Amino acid sequence: MYKPHQTTPIPQLISLLGALPAWFSTHADALRDGLDAGWDGAAALQAGLDDLAQAQHTFEREQREDVAATIRADLLAAQASELLASVSKVAQAALREHPQRERVTRQILKAAPSTYRTPNQLIPALQLASAGLQQHADLFQSRAALHARLLDRAAALTEALQHIQGLRLQEHAESRAAQTARRAALQRALHLITTLDDGAQAVYFEAAEPYNTLRTLYAVHCPTTPRSNPPDEEDDAPLDPA
Repeated sequence: MYKPHQTTPIPQLISLLGALPAWFSTHADALRDGLDAGWDGAAALQAGLDDLAQAQHTFEREQREDVAATIRADLLAAQASELLASVSKVAQAALREHPQRERVTRQILKAAPSTYRTPNQLIPALQLASAGLQQHADLFQSRAALHARLLDRAAALTEALQHIQGLRLQEHAESRAAQTARRAALQRALHLITTLDDGAQAVYFEAAEPYNTLRTLYAVHCPTTPRSNPPDEEDDAPLDPA
């Protein structure tokens, strides 16, 4: 089985790191001369496991929060589009006989409601609709109650969309930071595995079991790792070809 690398699923790497302390303890004597003198493999493995597991947990949480914010933004955008459609119909009815119908309509809605889809488009459209409805309130006297509810709803949706836009920017930034941290933890974990793999190969000539059992752990915990030779990694399994 091939050594894990950048494309190995991180949950599989976490599983492997969880199994390596027992392997290291079993083969510590045989591995000693293949590793740097004084290197604390047990501590390094525990730290590597904690590091990668925490980075993965944080990344998954940030991804969920990012998706939740996007879903909320999409829901609010749909509600805002529906409100603009209602404003359009009310304005059409109120201005049907108005001599400057087109001019006044443009002071409430500059385009068809269906053209506004994203929060960045909908926020100014709602603000314009609110301003236009207030400016021409006398034209809606026969629908005064509905006119008031439209204004209240437009104000509430504008505020909600502005808030969710800020939240989405924050969540995107936090997701990117979590992704960067997870990538760094992955590289540290892979470096640790390579250190142990190299050490096991270094003593292979007199103790084959550590390397052979390590490859078995690769197969058990990282079964989807494809054969790959990244630029910084040579094919390092010449001793026991798969």
